[in-house]
Amino acid sequence: MKRTQGIMLSHVPSMAGAGTSFLLHGDATLSLPVLLLIWILVVGAIFGSFFNVVIYRLPLGLNLAHPPSRCPACEHPIRWRDNLPVLGWVLLRGRCRDCKSPISARYPLVEAVTGLLFAGLAWLEVLGPESSLPHRPDPFAAVVALEWGVYGYHLWLACTLLIATLIEYDGHRVPPRLLLLAFVVGLGFPLIWPGLRPEPLFLVQDRAAWVVGLTEGLAGLAAGVLLGCLAWPSTALAGHRHNGGRDPAAGFRAMAELALVGTFLGWQAVGTIAVGAGILLLLAGAFLPLGSAAARAGWSGSITLTVLLYLAAWDNLVVWQPGFGPTANLLNLVYAGLTMAGVSLLAWRLGWRPESRLTSS
Repeated sequence: MKRTQGIMLSHVPSMAGAGTSFLLHGDATLSLPVLLLIWILVVGAIFGSFFNVVIYRLPLGLNLAHPPSRCPACEHPIRWRDNLPVLGWVLLRGRCRDCKSPISARYPLVEAVTGLLFAGLAWLEVLGPESSLPHRPDPFAAVVALEWGVYGYHLWLACTLLIATLIEYDGHRVPPRLLLLAFVVGLGFPLIWPGLRPEPLFLVQDRAAWVVGLTEGLAGLAAGVLLGCLAWPSTALAGHRHNGGRDPAAGFRAMAELALVGTFLGWQAVGTIAVGAGILLLLAGAFLPLGSAAARAGWSGSITLTVLLYLAAWDNLVVWQPGFGPTANLLNLVYAGLTMAGVSLLAWRLGWRPESRLTSS
């Protein structure tokens, strides 16, 4: 969706619209959006440093704030200058300042990925020349406020899925409170700002804002649960603990993550995302060893990647297939359900049964 459309609707220039107009006056005027993007990148890396703490401590039930970060080998507290995202690890050459023990490269990698996630999503939804997802007209919010609100809303979903993926990669179960907090955000904020979701539920679009927000959220949640049930065999079979044993709760988590996607993006989006994640899960199951770290995070990783691709490429999807995206109808949801059932059946026929895979290996 071209941002000029949003400007015409509300008569309030957006950040992207201002940035685009600056191009007419010379390259020097590019500094404002570029500097803002760099600032967002740095802020994202700082959040990535905190995510490292969450990924390690939350599954173990540890306090997220105390004690401060310390070297896992010598337990010396990490100095503030050594705790700078990415830069601190590079200056230390990947080793503790006190005991010289190696520090995993994963820490700066998570920080860098989170920074790129913050900046990339900001470019796609606020600072770039076009927005992939449509924006609902909101008489109570200017275009700039709506764009930043949608950005923050989608960023919460993406960060939650990223953290869940890395927790499963480490061989832990995703703590319910992580997903519960995301559900509160996904259901709560649209009660006062329904425009956070890309497309309305036409049955209630003329009702009070909180009725619209609640109904759309519950519809998305229900669609996610339905597709999660149909995907249950494949997601449950794909879930294994770090010791190679079966994790029966994997199917529940997969269902919860699909329901979370529906809560944030609406029932119209969850079908397309479920199908994309199911296909990626099949590929992961075919090529990744059973019980490996990457296989454990197969579903969460698949749905995280699919959500990001959806946010980035929705406009191209609807050009190729108008039934995709937020304008999908109930028939598309039925197609998605049949596809997820087929994915589960195919996963079973391909031998994802733990006993057969373990015996053959």
